[in-house]
Amino acid sequence: MANKTRSPSTAGQGSGADHDWEDIGNAATSDDSETYSETEPVDSETDLSSEKLILGGMDFGLPFNATVQGVAVSIKANSHEDATMTVTLSNGTSASSEKTATIAFANNTYVLGSATDTWGSYSDLKDLSEIWVVATDDSDGYLSPYMRVFGADITIYYTIGTWCPWGPEEELTAIRFGTDEITKAYFGADVVFEKDG
Repeated sequence: MANKTRSPSTAGQGSGADHDWEDIGNAATSDDSETYSETEPVDSETDLSSEKLILGGMDFGLPFNATVQGVAVSIKANSHEDATMTVTLSNGTSASSEKTATIAFANNTYVLGSATDTWGSYSDLKDLSEIWVVATDDSDGYLSPYMRVFGADITIYYTIGTWCPWGPEEELTAIRFGTDEITKAYFGADVVFEKDG
């Protein structure tokens, strides 16, 4: 099974919730970053969730005949008090099912999903371009003074399908030019073969 890992290159936020994210651009990086975006201070004990932090700009460029087997999201985060981080995958329009993690005071890297997790059988995994992060209420019943997100890495695990442009479908495991093995082949603009592994 092949895999590709990407980090976000853009960051933004939704609207309608009580808490904005500050220094949003700091989260548009990999999960080993030392800079961060954080939720703004609480205004009252009724502020139960943050805006949606939208981390995007991931271009996985999967082969035309790839089938996604699972997605893992790795996020470095911390929180002043225990808070819940909710993560959703998106192609910019539709969204997967949610996954959550309890965020502690110390810096930690939290991994949600796996090589075999399709996030509720989300049908647009192949077009994945964003992850959405929301901080929600902690054990005190309201959002802690801050939750920090330092960055993220997203890994898509996939297999190569059995598509052949010149005849009946059959498994294509190698292409050679003379004695040299080709690792990637195109049909027009589409990647139709990429060596597994």
